[in-house]
Amino acid sequence: MAVKVTQQGFTLLEVVIAVAITALLLTTVYSVFSSTSRARMRAEELSGHVHGARVFFDRISRELRGSNWSAANKDTSFIVKAEDEGFKEMSFTTSAAIILQNTPADGAKVRYAMEKDTGDLWSLYRVTSSAEESGSGEAESFLILSDVVKMEMRFYHNGAWFEQWNAEDEKRLPKQVEITLTVRSGDRELPFATTVDIPLSGG
Repeated sequence: MAVKVTQQGFTLLEVVIAVAITALLLTTVYSVFSSTSRARMRAEELSGHVHGARVFFDRISRELRGSNWSAANKDTSFIVKAEDEGFKEMSFTTSAAIILQNTPADGAKVRYAMEKDTGDLWSLYRVTSSAEESGSGEAESFLILSDVVKMEMRFYHNGAWFEQWNAEDEKRLPKQVEITLTVRSGDRELPFATTVDIPLSGG
C-alpha cells in the first residue's frame, strides 16, 4: 500500500512575519552598536582634549617658571598681547625650553599664538627658536590645542592684576601668571585654570 507524503511550505504571511522580526532585530542591534560607537568616540575626544590641556599647562607652567627676562640683555623678552576676544599672543624667553643643540645660556624664545579656526573656535600654536636666533627663521611651530573656545591670561604685581604685560615697559617680570582656558569637546565646554609663580620676578 503506497503512503502519500504531503509537503507543506511556509505561507506568505509567515515569511512576512519572519522578515519583519529579523529586520527589527537587526535594527535594534545596529542602534545599540551605533550608540556604543558614538559614546566611545565622544569619550575618546573628551580624553584627548583633557590630555592636551594637561600637557599644555604642564609645559607652559614649566617654561614660565624659567622666564629669564633681563633689562641688560636685548635677546630676552616677555610680551603678552590680548584683544577683546581674549588672549592673542605671548612671547618670552625661558631657560626651561632647550630645543636646539648649542642653545645659548639665554635659553629659547617661546611664542604661544591663537589662530582662528572654524566658527567660533581657535587653535593654539607654540613656536620655539633659540633666543639669539629668533629672527633668523630657525623657528619650529607645533599645534598644541584645537577647539579652543577662549583663553585668557592675567598678570599679578604689587597687589593688582593686569590683562597685558610687557617686561620692557614694566622693567620687570610679573610675580604670577593666571591662565584660564576653555575647550569644546562635542557639546560640552571644558574649563581649565592654573596660576604660575615666576621665581625671577624679583618680588
